[in-house]
Amino acid sequence: MQYKTEFLPREFTGSRDVMQNAAAYIDGRLAEWASKGWELDQIGQISISEKPGCLASLLGAKAMETELNCLIFRKA
Repeated sequence: MQYKTEFLPREFTGSRDVMQNAAAYIDGRLAEWASKGWELDQIGQISISEKPGCLASLLGAKAMETELNCLIFRKA
């Protein structure tokens, strides 16, 4: 079994129009990967922590947490 992960753009939040655009985007991605023999396995979310640089750390900056949504596809 092979797996492929595609991260979704982070702009998909907010109004109904934005949600409809996000749904259309996801539909397009699903159709494209399906045409190549991949099927959707799951929709996931991961958290990424980015540590500040040396100077920022000295000035008290904390790590920045980012949540990313992704589509996970599989293929036999």
